[in-house]
Amino acid sequence: MDPITIAIGAATAVTIVIVRKVRAKKRLDAEKDAFITALIEENMLVKEQGKALAQVVAQNATAYMKESPDLILEQKCANVLKDFFPDGIEAKFNTLQTEESKEKFVKDLISKLKDVMGVGLNAVIFKGLDATDCGVYQYMDEEYGKTITLNKIYLSENPVELIKTVIHEMKHAVQFEAIFEGNKLGYSDQRLAQWLRCIGKDNYVKGDYCYEAYALQAVELDANMFVDGVMEEFGKSN
Repeated sequence: MDPITIAIGAATAVTIVIVRKVRAKKRLDAEKDAFITALIEENMLVKEQGKALAQVVAQNATAYMKESPDLILEQKCANVLKDFFPDGIEAKFNTLQTEESKEKFVKDLISKLKDVMGVGLNAVIFKGLDATDCGVYQYMDEEYGKTITLNKIYLSENPVELIKTVIHEMKHAVQFEAIFEGNKLGYSDQRLAQWLRCIGKDNYVKGDYCYEAYALQAVELDANMFVDGVMEEFGKSN
């Protein structure tokens, strides 16, 4: 084979390889564009669903009627906050210099709230949790029994949110004890049934899965509205 033929063949082979690479790149670019387009569309759908769920949460909050025991407990809890925070929550926490002093103060607050709300509590635990996780109430923790666990990050970074979390989790204590230990405060059978339906292991939706779906649950809607009521009453003195 003469040199010219060999050169032409080599050039053709190089051209074919280049064409193949160009086609492969175009295909990859097209796949990438399709993926990005699908991702954008999915995110838009998630946002739209989130907006719709947020509207449902607001509608349910409007329709969810507080019962008389809640109104009494809200006033009692607000009075406790007024005693513990005469100059406001942040002002009080600014006077507490160490993490230990802040933890002790919150435990003292919870002890008083426990008494006025008429619930039992075996342990209050401070630990590092995910930044979005303020705290949790456990009715029967394997080690401690009735337990509130609080995110210690909030002791310094957001004490107001910490106190709201305390009230929220204490309301869960009220819910569980009303269901399982006798309805001492006199909630309606309908309200107890709404709470009971949510707390089963297979029924409860965690906030890290879908916050709106989590907030729509009767136990969470009830606890959130209770916090709002307490803070509103507390705010009247500040």
